Amino acid sequence: MSPLILAQGFDYSRICNCDQQYFCNCSSNHLQQVPKVPVKALGLDLSFSQIESIDINDLSPYSKLKTLNLHKNKLKFIHKEAFKSQHKLEVLDLSLNNLKKNLSSSWFHKLNSLQQLNLVGNPYTTLGPAPIFQSLLNLRMLQFGSPSLREVYKNGLDGLTHLDEMTFTGSNLRSYKNGSLKAARPIGLVSLSLQSLFQNDPELVLYKVLQDVSHPNTRLTIKDVELRTNTSTESFKTAREGGTESLSFHNCTTTDEALTSFLMVMDNSFLSCIGLEDVHFIGQGWWQKASYTHYENLHTAHIHNLDIQGFFEFGSMKQLGFLLVNLHKVSVINGTVFVIPPITTVLLKKLEYLDLSQNLLSDLTIAPTLSTSFGAYQKLIPLNVSQNVLKFLGYITYLDLSHNSFVSMPEKCSWPVTLRFLNLSSTKLRKMTPCLPSSLTVLDLSENDLMVFNQRFPQLITLILTGNRFIKLPQEELFPRLQTLLIQRNALRMFNRSDLKRFKNLQCLEAGDNNFVCSCEFVSFFKQDVDLFTVLRDSRRNYVCDTPFTLRGDSIDSVRLSMNVNGLPGCVTNID
Repeated sequence: MSPLILAQGFDYSRICNCDQQYFCNCSSNHLQQVPKVPVKALGLDLSFSQIESIDINDLSPYSKLKTLNLHKNKLKFIHKEAFKSQHKLEVLDLSLNNLKKNLSSSWFHKLNSLQQLNLVGNPYTTLGPAPIFQSLLNLRMLQFGSPSLREVYKNGLDGLTHLDEMTFTGSNLRSYKNGSLKAARPIGLVSLSLQSLFQNDPELVLYKVLQDVSHPNTRLTIKDVELRTNTSTESFKTAREGGTESLSFHNCTTTDEALTSFLMVMDNSFLSCIGLEDVHFIGQGWWQKASYTHYENLHTAHIHNLDIQGFFEFGSMKQLGFLLVNLHKVSVINGTVFVIPPITTVLLKKLEYLDLSQNLLSDLTIAPTLSTSFGAYQKLIPLNVSQNVLKFLGYITYLDLSHNSFVSMPEKCSWPVTLRFLNLSSTKLRKMTPCLPSSLTVLDLSENDLMVFNQRFPQLITLILTGNRFIKLPQEELFPRLQTLLIQRNALRMFNRSDLKRFKNLQCLEAGDNNFVCSCEFVSFFKQDVDLFTVLRDSRRNYVCDTPFTLRGDSIDSVRLSMNVNGLPGCVTNID
C-alpha cells in the first residue's frame, strides 16, 4: 500500500500505511495505544501490537470505521463506551487478547451495523449470565470461547436472529446450561472446538452443546479432537437425533475403531455429506462391524489432506461398499491415493463428480482406477486428476484448462479419444483452429477474444461463448445436436426467426447484455415470437436496446410498437 499524507501538516505513514481506500494498516508496530489516523478512515488494523486498554475517547474520532482489527494485542480493559461512535462498524476482531473479566454487553450497544465479531482466545472464564450479544441485530458471524472458558449460562445467543456462522471454543468447559447456544433460527455453519470433552465429560456438556446446534439446516464441523475409541463417538447420537445432514472433521486424529463406531452411532441418520480435512488416520481400514448400517441419504464425501499412517497397508475400500454405492460426489485431495482397484470402482455406479487431485496416480494405476467395468462411472461428468504423476491423458473425459494464457491455438492437437467436456474459458484465445476434438459434448470458450466459429461438433450439446466478440449467432449446421447456447456479453446486433429455426434441438438460449439494434422487426419478434423457438434462460431484463439512440438502455420488452393500417405491429414509436 502506498503511504499518503492525508491531513495537512501530518504524515500518517510514520505510524501507519493508509491507502487510497482509507484503510490504515498499523499492524506489528509495537503500538501501546490507538494511534491517530485520518478521521475518514474506513479500516484500521492494529493487530500484533502491545495495546492494553481502549478508553472512552480512543476511537471516538473515527465514526466512519467499517473494520477494526485488534487481534493479538494485550487488551485487559475496554471502556463500556469505547465503541460508542462506531455506528458503521461491520467487522470487529478482539481475538487473542487478555480480557479476563466477563464479556460486557455494553461494548456492543451502539454497534448496530456489526456483521462479524471475533472474541476467540481471551481468558474469560464465564459467559453470561446476562445476554451479551442481544443488541447486535445484524450480526452474521460470531467467533467466541477459549480454553479458559469454564461456564456458559443460558441464553448466550439471545437476540441473534440473523446468525449465519458460529465458531465456539470450549475445550475445558465444565458447566453448560441447556439452550445457551440455541439461536433464534438454525445457524448455517457451526464449528466446535471441544477437545477434552470427547474423552471426559461427566456433566454431559458435549451432549448439551450438540443438542443445541444440531439441525438439518446446520452444517456441523468438529475441530481439534482425538477420536480413538468407541466412547469418544457416543455423543454423536445427539447429532443424529437433531437431524444433522452435513458433518465434517477438521484437524483431528482418529482410528478405524472410532470411525466404525461413529458410523454405527449415525446409522439410519439423515447424513448426506461428510468431510475429513487435515485428519491423521491410524489403522488399516477395517470396517466390518459397520457393514450392516444404512446410509441411503449419504451422497457427498469430501476428504482433504488425509494422512494415513502406513497407507501402503491400508485395506480395500470394498468394505465401505455400503457407503460407496450411494455416493454422487467424491473429493479425495492430497490423500496419497495411488490406485482404486476395479473391485471398488464397480460400487461407484451413481458417481457424478470425482476429484482425485494432488495424489499419486500414475500411468500404471490410472487404468484400474478409472475402470468402467460393470457399469462404474457411467454418470461421471467432471473428473479432476490434476497434480498427480500422469503423463498420458487417454482416460480423461473432463478437462479444465481455464485461466491460462494460451493466446493462440495450434492447427493440430492430440486429445484423448474419451474427452467429452473441455473448458478453455479465460485463456485469451483470439482464433479457433481444427485443433479442438470433434467428440466434445460440452465446450466452454467464454471470456476470450473470439469473433468467428467455423468448426463442426456433431455431438455438442452445450456451447458457452459468453464474453467474446461474436456479432451473430454461430451457424446451426456446425452443431446439429446443440441444446444450450450461452452467448451473453458479445457484440450481437439481433437475431430472428430463421436464425433460431435452424437450431432443430435448441432448448435454452442466454443472449442478454449484447448491443441490440431495436428495429421494428426485431422488437416485434422478440416480444411476440421468440418463446416459440427457445427458452430465454437469462432474465429478459438483460435484453436492452443499443440503437436507435432514443431507445438506448431501454429493455426491449418495454418498447412500444405502433400499429399499421392492417392492425399489425409497425415501427417503434415510444417507450412505456
